[in-house]
Formats: sequence, C-alpha cells, structure tokens
Amino acid sequence: WACLEGLVEVVKRLINHNVKLEMKDDNGRTPLHWACEYGHDKVVKILIDRKVKLNEKDYWDQLTPLHLACRQGHTEVVKLLIDRNVKLNEKDEEGQTPLHRACQNGHTDIVQLLVKQGAQLEEKNEGGQTPLHFACSWGHAEIVKLLVKEQVKLEEKDKRGLTASHWACLNGHKEVVNLLSQSKRLNLEETDSRGNTVFHFAVKR
Repeated sequence: WACLEGLVEVVKRLINHNVKLEMKDDNGRTPLHWACEYGHDKVVKILIDRKVKLNEKDYWDQLTPLHLACRQGHTEVVKLLIDRNVKLNEKDEEGQTPLHRACQNGHTDIVQLLVKQGAQLEEKNEGGQTPLHFACSWGHAEIVKLLVKEQVKLEEKDKRGLTASHWACLNGHKEVVNLLSQSKRLNLEETDSRGNTVFHFAVKR
C-alpha cells in the first residue's frame, strides 16, 4: 500500500523494520510492481537500491515492473530500471514486450529509451504483431517515424496476414499511412490472407 501510494517516508520506516521487500500479493505483484505502475520514482529508487528483483512477473498477466512503467508512460521509472540493467525483452501473457506496451500507448520518449538500449524491435506477440503493428494500429505517428528510421521490417504480417500499413488503413490513420508510403521499402501491393491491399482497406473506409 505504501508503494502504491508513493509514501516515501512510510516505505523507509517499513524497510527499517525489516519488512520483506519482495513479498507478493494475491495478484503476484511485488511492491516494485505497484511503485512502477503508479510512477513513484522515489520509491522505485529506494527499492532498487535495496537490490530487489527487477524482473518478477505477476500471476495473471505475466507483467514485469518494466511492462507496467512502459504501459503507463513513466519515463523516469523506466530510466531507473534501465540503469540497473533490467531485462528489456521479457514477454507477458500475450507475448508482448515492454516495447509493445510503450508503442501501443504512444509513449515516444520511452520508445526512444528502449531503442537506444537495444530492445528487440521486431519481437512478435501471440497474434504475430510487432511493435510497429501496434504503433500503426493506434496511430502514433512519431513512434512509427522512429521505428522506420531504425529500419524495422515494414511488411511483417501478423497471424491474420495483416501488415502494419494494413492496420493503419483499417483504423483510418492517414498520417501514419502517408509516413509509411514515403518509404521505398514498403510494397503497397502487399496482400493480407484474403487478398486485400492497403488500397482495398482505404476504399472500404
């Protein structure tokens, strides 16, 4: 509770009373999970200075503290975890890495951090989707631009046969479609499993 609420002095007092710092709750979350999800960077620093485990996964979604910080957009927390060599490419129950989570939620600064630290850019989740699929599907143009600059594969298909550009068209993200179409590496005639190209999806909208 103290970590969830970011109560720094309470956390310090509990540590002085030798409370167990890695005890899991009913969801399988440690105090570090909660501090990371709610962006309490001062509490996170206290915990990692005490050498708590950084890569523990919760029971239900198999989320690490880094997944939570990336999903919620807590840049300072992500920096703290990276500085302590947290594992960047752990997958959750859906096969998603922290980079997937950051791309899905439009946290450009965090994506930049993960890319700089060497996170794997083309990992696929259980649905066969890469971080680029997520950025395109949700219309996060700046992240798409960043990933394209990093030379990620533009024509990777998910389990439905859809590329990132297909998803951008399906969801009406014109800016993202324009960005992708400017790349000489993109084949605009790439089809999904039913023979649809990006043009088919654009017309259907």
